[in-house]
Amino acid sequence: MRSRIARPAFAALAAAALLAVTGCQVDVDTAGGPPSGDDSTLTVAIDRSIDSLDPHESGSSGDRHVLANIFDRLVETDVDGGFVPGLATSWEVSADELSYTFRLREGVTFHNGEAFDADAVAANIERMRELARSDEIATISSVDVVDPLTVRFRLSEPFGGLLATLADRAGMMVAPEAARDRAAFAAHPVGTGPFEFASQTTGDSVTLTRNEDYWTPGTPTVDRVVFRIIPDTDAKVARLLAGELDLVDTVSPQSVPRIENNDSLRLSTRELTFNIRVYFNSGRAPFDDVRLRRAVAAAIDRTEAARVANGEYAVPAPGPFPGVGQVPQADPDTARRLAAEAGVAPRFSMLVNADDPAQSRLAQTLQSQLAQAGITMEIDAREYGAMLSQYRSLDYDAILLTNSGLPTLGESYYRNFHPDGSAYESGFADETVHEHLAALRANSDEARGPELERRLADDFAREVPQVTLFFFTDLKAVSQRVQGFQHYADGVLRLAKVGRA
Repeated sequence: MRSRIARPAFAALAAAALLAVTGCQVDVDTAGGPPSGDDSTLTVAIDRSIDSLDPHESGSSGDRHVLANIFDRLVETDVDGGFVPGLATSWEVSADELSYTFRLREGVTFHNGEAFDADAVAANIERMRELARSDEIATISSVDVVDPLTVRFRLSEPFGGLLATLADRAGMMVAPEAARDRAAFAAHPVGTGPFEFASQTTGDSVTLTRNEDYWTPGTPTVDRVVFRIIPDTDAKVARLLAGELDLVDTVSPQSVPRIENNDSLRLSTRELTFNIRVYFNSGRAPFDDVRLRRAVAAAIDRTEAARVANGEYAVPAPGPFPGVGQVPQADPDTARRLAAEAGVAPRFSMLVNADDPAQSRLAQTLQSQLAQAGITMEIDAREYGAMLSQYRSLDYDAILLTNSGLPTLGESYYRNFHPDGSAYESGFADETVHEHLAALRANSDEARGPELERRLADDFAREVPQVTLFFFTDLKAVSQRVQGFQHYADGVLRLAKVGRA
């Protein structure tokens, strides 16, 4: 057997979509924000509400910042995206890539006192099989408990993305006994991470407290973390300037001058593969006709879309993968011809996140571009939770979404456009493309990755299940009083070693 601790193949780490919902108190152990002089509390603004604090049920990338601080993963990533030990201290992969053996960290307990061991890992995998993200561990056919600190995953077929998957929500270990009651667990999650869940006020905040028995000496640095849900970038920056916040997860390019011109703040940037996409509902009219999907794609000016939405912090997309192919030029004449061939007056509705000003600007730009090609696009702006609910029920024509932070872009596309994917809300049906999606997902040969990505890019250009508009830079704002902050390659906030001077 050979040992493998390597970087993710084709590591297109991604995240984020803006959301905000209002609601009620869920749990009331500790709540509220700290005074500006409270060095024991870190206050963080995130721009989206929580879908679920059960990592095996979580359906929104917005959950990841909170989850990453409650739960440890079997496999972690370093700041640049390389795989490093987490709850698994080492792993070996068999020559046929059908067996992964993990050695587990000794002396770790869950927040409620349950022991973390091989039985707990096996229980987590079995639990996931019945929940929303089951497709991510579908290739794990069985789990062998070799000894209390050794577990072996047996796969039905090679899956090159397994380590990357275990470095995301599928690898977050929940306390087996606490998780038996799914509703109770979602309201009060229990992990092994540096912070314990304290309270949540839906649409407003989530509060975590220090795990006094955390297995990494000297961490966490602060006693409490309060995540404030603030969708509006201007409001976040204003509160950061006022000393009410320590860290802002996402800021808009328009806010950059205010941050860079203030000595009390610093801007943190990271080139990621975050991207904005137009998803089509290919299972119903009008976009069950590929000619109309192609018409919309032909009418869009990606360069203008990138400039309007994110300025210098966006790069027009050549297709589903950065650097694969050339950026298509807008061609209104071709769009009109394709629509004429379809024999219908092209009109559709686009679901848009009403809480995101940048997305609203982008939608208006797309509306204008499409109108130049004779295509009528109505903007249906909804609060994020309502928008997501409509999307999941397949009650939409098209939707504008930010890429959802799965470990790789290939995994993300599989989840959205393969019928076995757990987020298959596209209605897209093409057996050849489905085969190519599965092949990219399963591949573990890094040298073959670009070939498979090019093939899928060609598929997407032909069948157009979605249009990737642009890739953009992750922008975070940090108070100068914050110490130890690192901007990770997946954009997720890891706060165990972050302090406040």
